[in-house]
Amino acid sequence: MNSKYKGIALIIVAIAILIFIVYITFNNSENQTCKEHENTISALQEELIQERSKNIAAESNTEQIVCQKAEFFLDTFYNSENQSQAIENLMTESAFQKLYTDTPHGDNPGASDYSVTFSELHSYYKKIDDMNADVLILADMSVNFSSGSTTAPILFQVKMTYDQDWLVSEILQNSMVNLIN
Repeated sequence: MNSKYKGIALIIVAIAILIFIVYITFNNSENQTCKEHENTISALQEELIQERSKNIAAESNTEQIVCQKAEFFLDTFYNSENQSQAIENLMTESAFQKLYTDTPHGDNPGASDYSVTFSELHSYYKKIDDMNADVLILADMSVNFSSGSTTAPILFQVKMTYDQDWLVSEILQNSMVNLIN
């Protein structure tokens, strides 16, 4: 009888091992399926965020809003004592890096010694797509020093990109206009 109990015990152990193997296999496939669903949900959430951003961009890609942002950037660009800090949040990261790679003298340490004002602003807007627009600003720029002032026309052109707000993604042109032929 002893061998009969050993045989039964062996069958019970074999059944337990078989149940354990089935459980592990089922549990692993369930976990893998769960992870696949989590990845799908994450991808869909990211796509939803991007689509919402595109919708907001499309709704706010109007001449008035985009030009207003470009004009604010122009004023901040010329009137900030700590220029790099002031305009960093108004530009895309790549545009900001390019600006300060190309022009290492970005800050205006003497900005408090003068002031810049713009008059006769004429902004021209061109929608590229829902997320991008170009703005060309023609204006008279007056630089006022303690000893006097000077005024000259300026041409300022920027590419604007929507990334949770309208940001300058590239300064295409920033120059004084010479009106003498």
